[in-house]
Amino acid sequence: MYQVFLSYTHSDKPYASRLADKLTVSGFSAWWDEDGLFLGDVWNPKLDHAIKQSIALIVIVTNNAVQSHWVTYEWAFASSISIPVIPLIVENVVFDSVYKKFDQFNQHRCINLDTDCLNTLVTKLTKLPSILNSIRNATNRDLVEKAQQDLLEKAKLNEELSPLLMDALDDPNRDVRETAAYVLGEMRWREAVPKLIERLSDDDRIYVASRTATALGKIGDPAAIHGLIITLYDSYSSTRREAAEALGILKSQEAVPELIAILDDPASEVRGAAAEALGKIGDSSAEEGLMQLLDDNAQIHGVYLVSQLASKALRKLGTPSALKAVREWMRNHPHTDILP
Repeated sequence: MYQVFLSYTHSDKPYASRLADKLTVSGFSAWWDEDGLFLGDVWNPKLDHAIKQSIALIVIVTNNAVQSHWVTYEWAFASSISIPVIPLIVENVVFDSVYKKFDQFNQHRCINLDTDCLNTLVTKLTKLPSILNSIRNATNRDLVEKAQQDLLEKAKLNEELSPLLMDALDDPNRDVRETAAYVLGEMRWREAVPKLIERLSDDDRIYVASRTATALGKIGDPAAIHGLIITLYDSYSSTRREAAEALGILKSQEAVPELIAILDDPASEVRGAAAEALGKIGDSSAEEGLMQLLDDNAQIHGVYLVSQLASKALRKLGTPSALKAVREWMRNHPHTDILP
């Protein structure tokens, strides 16, 4: 259930109460401070927290509200962290210079909270959360990736978007689920790990499952290891690769046998990722398999050879036999770059 923050003055509590009732029966959670704040009151940090967790802030605009510095703070704060602000004008009001900034918002003139106006407002809220709409409406991959970056920037301003993003992991739209996994991973939101683990089995293997594996690696919670090991055997090479990379970041000793097993994966990108992961983990039991990859000259996306990543991993193992094998490989491949 999405939360909507109501900003109002204590004298306008009847308006707030009626609006809260309408939102509740329409399927929203209305957050409103029923006690209100008076001039001279101390600001309660829970209000900032509540604003951050809301999909929108509705300002109940009256002549009293435009005189309230608390109401002004609430909508200005919401706007500064990219929470949609919806001015609901319930009285004929003369705006001062501060409230002329309302011109930037989509205002609703709703004198005395008439029924038609409230229904229009609910329809607007139903189309929220607007931060996800650009992803739902994206018509090509470039637009999806741009929307993902935009959402990440908003999440950096407002780290308490995590409940919304975790809900988005269950969205019917594939691009929304992928984006949620991406942003949760970039923000290292550990509380999202259980739901991300569930997304490893998403029906969309190419985008959602692979992005989820990447996110779990970035968050770095060992609770994800078992699910990532299973994902090493996914039908899509990009998803297998991301799972291998994540297990390397986690330095999972538990995953070593499975990573060794996929050193002969049919996809060069997976073999390379497994080699690199084994080098990060540093388990000498991988030595023999990595040595065999020194003869693997398949390219990975036209950038590296599998053998380059195998030699890098063997150097990290650092055993005498591993280093000897690397020196011999270097003599046989004098024109191949050595990866740092």
